[in-house]
Amino acid sequence: MNRRILEQYPLDMEGITKVEILGYGGDVFVIAGETSPEFLAEIQGEIRYRLARKGNTLKIIAISPGFLPATGTIRFQVKIPSGLDVKIVGRSAPIRLKGRFSSVTASSTEGDMRLENASGKFILSSSKGDIVMSKVEGQTTASTAKGDILASELIGDHCLASPSGTLTLLNGLGRFRLASEYSLNASEITLTPGSENYFTTGGPLRLTNLFPSSGCMLLANAPKDRIRSDLPNFRIIEQGNHLKARAIGSNPSRLHAHSKEEIHITSTSHSSFGETLCASA
Repeated sequence: MNRRILEQYPLDMEGITKVEILGYGGDVFVIAGETSPEFLAEIQGEIRYRLARKGNTLKIIAISPGFLPATGTIRFQVKIPSGLDVKIVGRSAPIRLKGRFSSVTASSTEGDMRLENASGKFILSSSKGDIVMSKVEGQTTASTAKGDILASELIGDHCLASPSGTLTLLNGLGRFRLASEYSLNASEITLTPGSENYFTTGGPLRLTNLFPSSGCMLLANAPKDRIRSDLPNFRIIEQGNHLKARAIGSNPSRLHAHSKEEIHITSTSHSSFGETLCASA
């Protein structure tokens, strides 16, 4: 049985603006801006690692000794200052991000991704695994080839795609482009005034409590007689295979909704992001 080795020490981040991490088999957890810079590695098996500084970039690399694939895992926990650029590549490595970043590009061959209490610009991609996002502000592009996406309390510009799974968004304020294969569920959604938004799924689409801030043009498309709506804030212009409805406002957003099965949409006169909306107006 392989014993576990734990190594932990402070990081000198003076002059560093970018961090690059290559993970293998174990979690990669990056925390930005909460505590003093620190590095922790938990090793089991033959995997080792190397830390290197090249110019303004700190590199943390998991290494398989020799030419053959090594057995074992290595878990990284890295605490860094806020506002840095981060790049993560995980080989069968779950990835977790928390804090204030400038930008993050993260990809994994297998493993879930979790983004929580975070701000910045994010590009996330997983070949196999779920993506979970909670309390995220900024710009996000996230996709998983085999997995589901579960998101809550998003603010900003978000493009989320699950081409072989489901997508759920609870509480969102911003511009959204959402796509999934089996179902798309969204609730408590406030669209950025003047924005163009797309909700697309091969399964049922359920959008509840859409708040038409500054007005909204809704264009929905589904099979015949498979669109249900309760839109007291909208004036219905066209209804049938297509639903076209408008909420009057000074700078209306546009929402394109498409489902191959059915659509159910309801609207509300109150935004769950009321305080944020007023503050940003």
